[in-house]
Amino acid sequence: ASFDMGQQGQGNWQLVQPQLRRSIQGPGSSSRKGPSRLLRCTVKGDSSLVGVSIRAASFRGRFNAAVVGVRRNRKRVEGKIGDIDLLPGDELVLDTGPGFSQRSPDVTDNFEDMEYIDSSGEKEYLSAFVVPQGSKLAGKSVHRAGLRGMPGLFLVYVDQADGTQLHAVAPDYVLQEGDTLWFAGGLQGVAFLLKMPGLRHIDEEHTKKTNVDILERRLVQVVVAPHSHIIGKSVRELRFRTKYDAAIVAVQRRGERLKQKIGDIVLQGGDVLLLDTGEHFLSNYRDDKAFALVSEVEKSSPPKTSKMWLGLGLLIAMIATQVIQSFTTTGKEPFINLWTAALLTAALQILTRCMSGKQARQSMDWSVYVTIASAFGVSLATENTNVAQNIGKLFIDISLGIGGQAAITSCLYIATGALSEILTNNAAAALMYPIAAAAGDKLGVDPKLISVSIMLGASSAFMSPFGYQTNLMVYGAGNYKTMEFIKYGAGLKIWLWIVATVVMGLDDYLEVLLGISLGFAAAVLLMPFAPRCLPQGCKDKMSQWFIACMPKRKSEIYPKDEGHLPLPQTTTVA
Repeated sequence: ASFDMGQQGQGNWQLVQPQLRRSIQGPGSSSRKGPSRLLRCTVKGDSSLVGVSIRAASFRGRFNAAVVGVRRNRKRVEGKIGDIDLLPGDELVLDTGPGFSQRSPDVTDNFEDMEYIDSSGEKEYLSAFVVPQGSKLAGKSVHRAGLRGMPGLFLVYVDQADGTQLHAVAPDYVLQEGDTLWFAGGLQGVAFLLKMPGLRHIDEEHTKKTNVDILERRLVQVVVAPHSHIIGKSVRELRFRTKYDAAIVAVQRRGERLKQKIGDIVLQGGDVLLLDTGEHFLSNYRDDKAFALVSEVEKSSPPKTSKMWLGLGLLIAMIATQVIQSFTTTGKEPFINLWTAALLTAALQILTRCMSGKQARQSMDWSVYVTIASAFGVSLATENTNVAQNIGKLFIDISLGIGGQAAITSCLYIATGALSEILTNNAAAALMYPIAAAAGDKLGVDPKLISVSIMLGASSAFMSPFGYQTNLMVYGAGNYKTMEFIKYGAGLKIWLWIVATVVMGLDDYLEVLLGISLGFAAAVLLMPFAPRCLPQGCKDKMSQWFIACMPKRKSEIYPKDEGHLPLPQTTTVA
């Protein structure tokens, strides 16, 4: 099979790639044990492979990779691959398997300029963010700043303020003002970093020069068309920001890592540009011949920090109206209900430009409202068919058979908690109270304990995403599964059942238990502030101990090898 490893021949290379892989798969091929990826690399001048044939080097056994192509002096080397003697500067294409480690000493000692060139895995950008003067992240370690283990993002290296470059950034590295942090991540990762307080994109001044209001700003991804008139020109020469009223945040080019500044990048066909612009760009340039594809990145609008206190004040005012009227309008009609107060607050936030009307409409997750409405229907059907009443009576009969205060409060909690998973909490409490009150009278149990048991049980809908409205909100936003609610909610429900049973059984000491609980809650709330009172030496020792106790996962040590963040396939921006 013939192929061209140059940029112009990558399309042909992808066509013959499956045939080449099948041709090299043998007993030791890396492709047989899992998904493989294509890696382009260069043989180092002091490599032990120099002068050794590919067959004698035993690539499959030594590196868990198979050589599928060799290029020398920008020309493909003819002949059988196994008989080729390697020379310094030879460019190889390796078919790497799951066991291939790009950071292993044997690989790094023999190869350089390693880059993945196949299309497996998400395409990613390499973007630069600066720790500006006065940033709250300055003086914090990478771990404490929350820059470690971010989903879909990886801190590749740091250009320190003194000009040195730091690779393999440790979690205890302390950030300094002026440091430039290089992250590898996808579209959503870049959007997340642009919203992160304490970091500033390296070319933010260009973004601010666009004539776009902050409420209308969003990220737009465009692909340079193969025959676009902007090909062969640098971003600065095109005066891209002035011409399109859009600032380039990142550039992605397949198979290359662009080290220069964005203004110096010469655009090529197929380049993917990530733009910070407004809604007008979509309507004005969607059909422009310069771009093959124009698409908006969802939920990529930057935060409006200047309106933060105003938005927070409106929210507090809405809550305050409900709290105040609960004390002043007892037994009377409230002067403003929660629904009206929420609508009024949303309208004021739009009028004061805390958000736009489009953002308000997009924030409505209609699937959650439809599911909540359907849950009310299921709840009503359960009540009308006496299923709920029969479940409640079953548990009450069990508690009467056992006898005693602990038995009835425990069974009440279980029964009400079970009903709250399929009914609303109000409906579960309303159904259980008449039955529980009658059973409590027979056993002489204090009605207050009956009420508290039902209250706790009705508020323990942890095992179902449909048990309570807030469950549904996180269910949709976090893409959770029902089994995840059951897996984690079951343990929490059992633990709270045990605690509730013990507390109800010690009703004579409720004041003591309440005091202990409040003291423990206060200690937990104050714990984050406690280290500030300690000497710096103690803080450093505590930080080192915490990092040493953290489990080191392979994905954190070798993030490139897991396929989660294929760094060599990323393209540098900024």
